[in-house]
Amino acid sequence: MSAPNDASTFVQYDPNIPKKSKPRRNWASPPLPVPTIAPIPSNAAEYRLSPSDTPLSPLQMNTNTPLNNFFEPLGSPYSPTTSLSSTLRQLHLSAQDSPELFKPSPRLSKWDHVTAVLTCISEHFPAFGDFAEAFTENIPRGDADPRSEMHIKMLSSWLGGRNRFGPVDLTQAMYRNRLSVPRYNSVHADELAYAFDAERTLSDIHFARIGLSIWATQLVGKRCAAEVGKLGKEDSNHPELRVHLRASANQRMKDSRTLVNENDVFAFSMQRMAGVLKKRACATWYLTECMAATRVNGEVVVRDKRPHPLIQAASISAFALCRNKSANGYLALPIAVWLFSCKAHSDIKRVFSRLGLAVDDKTAHRALNALGEARLAALRGATAEALEKKEPYCRKVLDNIQQYQLVHEHNIGKKSMLITGTAATAIRLDDCEPGAFNLDDYHDRLVRNERSTLTTEGLFQDVDFEHLHRVMCLHVVRMLCEHVPSLDPLRPRISERFRSDPIQKHRMREGRKSYVVPLGANSHYEMEAHGMKEAQKDFDTQVGYKPDEVVKANILIWDGGDGGSFLSGGNVKRHLFPQMVQLDVYYSFVNRLWTTDIWHVKANMLNVMAVNYYGPKTTKDPSALSRSAAAANLYVPTKPSACNFYPASRAMRTICEAQVLDIWDLHLTEHTGLLPHFEELAARDALPNLDELLEHADTLVTRYMSASGYRTALSSSRLERAPAIHRFPIGRSWVAQAEPSEPDPSTDNPGTLCSKDNMLYHCSYRAE
Repeated sequence: MSAPNDASTFVQYDPNIPKKSKPRRNWASPPLPVPTIAPIPSNAAEYRLSPSDTPLSPLQMNTNTPLNNFFEPLGSPYSPTTSLSSTLRQLHLSAQDSPELFKPSPRLSKWDHVTAVLTCISEHFPAFGDFAEAFTENIPRGDADPRSEMHIKMLSSWLGGRNRFGPVDLTQAMYRNRLSVPRYNSVHADELAYAFDAERTLSDIHFARIGLSIWATQLVGKRCAAEVGKLGKEDSNHPELRVHLRASANQRMKDSRTLVNENDVFAFSMQRMAGVLKKRACATWYLTECMAATRVNGEVVVRDKRPHPLIQAASISAFALCRNKSANGYLALPIAVWLFSCKAHSDIKRVFSRLGLAVDDKTAHRALNALGEARLAALRGATAEALEKKEPYCRKVLDNIQQYQLVHEHNIGKKSMLITGTAATAIRLDDCEPGAFNLDDYHDRLVRNERSTLTTEGLFQDVDFEHLHRVMCLHVVRMLCEHVPSLDPLRPRISERFRSDPIQKHRMREGRKSYVVPLGANSHYEMEAHGMKEAQKDFDTQVGYKPDEVVKANILIWDGGDGGSFLSGGNVKRHLFPQMVQLDVYYSFVNRLWTTDIWHVKANMLNVMAVNYYGPKTTKDPSALSRSAAAANLYVPTKPSACNFYPASRAMRTICEAQVLDIWDLHLTEHTGLLPHFEELAARDALPNLDELLEHADTLVTRYMSASGYRTALSSSRLERAPAIHRFPIGRSWVAQAEPSEPDPSTDNPGTLCSKDNMLYHCSYRAE
């Protein structure tokens, strides 16, 4: 029952009258139209909000809440006679007079609210941009701020990220909006080609996306320029990387300036430099990473070949050197020293210098001279301290040098010639017993002549063959574990066995590293007695061995070299021995101890093995190393008596490992394959442990790699009488014969290194 305000219109309820159903509301119908706001009166400019008024939005005009500082008078040139605050006052008064007109509809959408606000803005500003400019205007500090408190709070909250939709979201929305780019038929369609063109002026651009791209490019460019400029200066937060490496200094500034040292060049690390550049130049590093890095599913992937961090570091280093010619500590100076050590052509050095990847060749020369002087000065100081303790500091290794100097443009006094001389390297003596190099003790031992009975048989008796057998067994197991993936977990235990008793004999101190100082070469010819004598005196001067101090310390001077140097050094001692009475122990060279260098001994033994076992370069003999090396495309020396050390040693090691794996294959699987055998054992969880493999290795070493096994293989009758551990299956015999014009499969034995199960094995040892 309804109760209208007018009592005369009261109608009594009758239940017999059928009830009328209300029409069903259509929720899909468009919302009600926006209510019309009353026009602004002519005297609206006279209204002002008092400080006691509370803020009120235009869509809440139906409430009776008073206004409070919603807007102060703008005083803007856009509204000379009216203000937004006076308009809101008039709207408030109109709302009190006609509340039904300003009653908001609960069905207004956000677009209706936007339209209402934009309508209000358009009445008081020429354009939305003018309103945005006034809203975000930056008032300098110290100036009078005409903005209202609400204006400041809203702007601070929005710019400070305390709103759901912040300035970054607004920028992204403007950039992604389809209205921010010109259409194909627009008069400004040519602006599409100006995107990200930092050379363009922003005031000439009309559309938002084009302008934002240009502004962002210019902003990032300025940031990268600032970062690269800072890279040219030293950074106290990263003292491990010196930016300015001074290669030289004059006599006046030599004591006050720090020159390049050996750690700056020889301890250089590209990874460490890349880490420093990533921290010091974040924006530049990110941009170069975007250019160089490969991404898979959005993730950066570092490739094995040409890893992008190293390429980024090299590029940024060139940028820093281009901006500051003194910023050579990142990559330029180490690369220049590397080019010098590689004897690169001068044109290559010029190209690298022009590209900013290296400093000038003269700068590299001055830096190396400074390094040499600094290291020699440190060596002389250490030698002087050692002589005070009556101990030597280092030993010297000598060798002859020769370089053919080719003259491309012949002229008077210029011709191609062979430059010869002598070079030496000082090596620090570490972990030596005190008094080990005492001269008197050495002479006493020579007088006693206790080793006069030393013979080859005596040296043979000193060999610990049992220890060699254990070491060989471990090496045989190591080769197997390196080849079979399922046995890879045993490799750390094998390494531990090598480092523990009874395998280890005399291990070096943990962390020990040889300290080497190259000495300046001279023009003396070491193969002559006079040349060797003068060369040794020159090197002693560089090391810091002064004659009177050496005589006072009463020490031995240890020198070494190859066979020629050893022979020449002995000749000097023999020639000067008759003058020992008139000369002291230094000038008579009595205190010189000459030994053959280990590397030269190894190189000599390698040449002997190559002469005895390589054979002809083209042969079918399966026992010749040249046949195996040719089959596996390994190094075959053209002159076995003077082969290249490292390629020849690698080839011999590879052939040895292949033969050992073939023996394992014969012993365990009878040449059915090592990998399938161990894969089957791994599937059944029946892999052998290290001790079981060592038992098998003991049998293989005794049978195939021992002196007794070698003697057994020389005679079939001896093989029949040998114990079971020495017996081995006999394969097909090979008889040297003339090579036929066409190979005969029935008689030709392959006898080569073949590939089976990713393993090289020697077919001549295969049993029938």
